[in-house]
Amino acid sequence: MIESRVKVFVLDTSVSVHDPNVIENLGDNIIVIPIWSIEELDRAKNRLDLVGASSREFSRQLDSYQEMGSLKEGVATKSGGRLFVDYNGKDWTDLPVGLEHNNDNRMLLVAMAWQNKPHKPEVIILSKDLNLRIKANACGLKADDYQHDKRITRIEELYSGRVTINLTGDQAEILNILSRDKSLAAKTVAEILGVCLAELPANIGCKFVCGGKYVLAVYKPLSKVFVSVSKPKSLDKSKGIEPINDEQALAFKLLMDPEIKLVTLVGKAGTGKTLISLLAAYRQTGEEGDDKPSRILVWRPNVEIGRSLGFLPGDIDEKFAPWREPICENMRLIVGHSQEKDGRKFDIVGELIRSGYLEIQPINYALGATKHNAIILIDEAQNLTPREVAALITRCGEYSKVIITGDPYQIYNPYLDPASNGLTYVVERFRGQDIFGHITMVKSERSKLAELAADIL
Repeated sequence: MIESRVKVFVLDTSVSVHDPNVIENLGDNIIVIPIWSIEELDRAKNRLDLVGASSREFSRQLDSYQEMGSLKEGVATKSGGRLFVDYNGKDWTDLPVGLEHNNDNRMLLVAMAWQNKPHKPEVIILSKDLNLRIKANACGLKADDYQHDKRITRIEELYSGRVTINLTGDQAEILNILSRDKSLAAKTVAEILGVCLAELPANIGCKFVCGGKYVLAVYKPLSKVFVSVSKPKSLDKSKGIEPINDEQALAFKLLMDPEIKLVTLVGKAGTGKTLISLLAAYRQTGEEGDDKPSRILVWRPNVEIGRSLGFLPGDIDEKFAPWREPICENMRLIVGHSQEKDGRKFDIVGELIRSGYLEIQPINYALGATKHNAIILIDEAQNLTPREVAALITRCGEYSKVIITGDPYQIYNPYLDPASNGLTYVVERFRGQDIFGHITMVKSERSKLAELAADIL
């Protein structure tokens, strides 16, 4: 007899692929996997991307469970639950007329069969597929998104990486000392403010404001100091591209800090996330050395916004060219378009790619060997799952740094949302770590039109 408090979770394939460890993460409840989901996993197992890897891993876990007994009758999980593989859903008359006889709708039938058991358990369909959840609700079934790896429920709750600290006239000496000495002991700041800084996250960007004056700084918990950050208007523009607002200045400080090994930048289109990341990467690389990064690796998801282009001829470089171009355009702003050598002009960025200094690859080809002595930029990460981003970060080797950028409002993966994608997952998981820095960027610098479009469209 199943206890009345125990819930029955019917798993969609989208959840199994999203998190192959989902079974044990559901605790001491009943987990039901429709047999048609196994069929979908079988079709995906030969894929060479992380969907294929997740399908194979989940299948291996099911295989380990079947060694303990019959999956049809149910086997115990390590978390105290019970796992079933079920196909009890044959009567299509239970569903509205006109619904296709496909695997998604068979899942609804399986859930209905469990819901109609004598002890009337609470049955919940877990799916990353929004439309499946809507259909389930319309059929009188409970359905929910998989919540285990969600640290926030709304994107507005995301850690901003910035804080404004308003000072009174008596506390204005903080501005003077930071402007003069470029750093200030955290203990002194705490004494002047009369507060405890124990809960201030590591590497948070601070804006100390008094009247019409302010100073930017980054809090460094290991050295127990606030380090001042140059304001954009005080930077030397003769060097070329430089940060042009306070958010970019704070982000650039984190990106250039060798002690910070992971930086995330979140912001809408035009805030300068990718450009400022490439600028910092370019400033820190180029010289060969055992203890410093010497090359730039850029990994991007090859997600199409509009109708698919279909089959593209050529090798991988030619196929990926449309997704590589935005990175090349940003790099040309930094290094220039062309240069003359031996009486002929050549594309500077093209030469950086040919020399191996700059690599731009789809994430499908990013796995494999550990990447040493490199600055790794994972761009458009809002279209990656938490598992995909984790797999990419773990490629980071000695003397390497990872930068992750993206806009949670521009997601084209049907199984992700602003609160569940890999980018926001990393921000919330790493928050407060000594080697991590983050800035949420709001101000668009692309153009007035681009900023307005990002706000109202």
